[in-house]
Amino acid sequence: MNLGEIIRNLKEGFESITERTESHITRISQMVESRIHLMLKRIRRKILRMMIEAVFLGLGIVLVIAGIVMFFIRFFPPDVVLVLAGIACLYIVMMLHWLK
Repeated sequence: MNLGEIIRNLKEGFESITERTESHITRISQMVESRIHLMLKRIRRKILRMMIEAVFLGLGIVLVIAGIVMFFIRFFPPDVVLVLAGIACLYIVMMLHWLK
């Protein structure tokens, strides 16, 4: 073996190592990208589910409060019932804010 063959063999060896390394890095980056994509899908689903739950929870609370107000309007003047309902809602919101 002369010096030219040794250099050519070293060059081919380094090229094969470089190709293998590039293929491994590409494969790892694709795996990481697919995992990140799946995580983002899960996060989007969770956010959508939480938003839908919040909408229905808010609607339910509004309907319950409206039912309570309509029930008490039978026995008390409407302005008193509405003021007390507003005060009760503000009190609940303040208590929830303080619990944070």
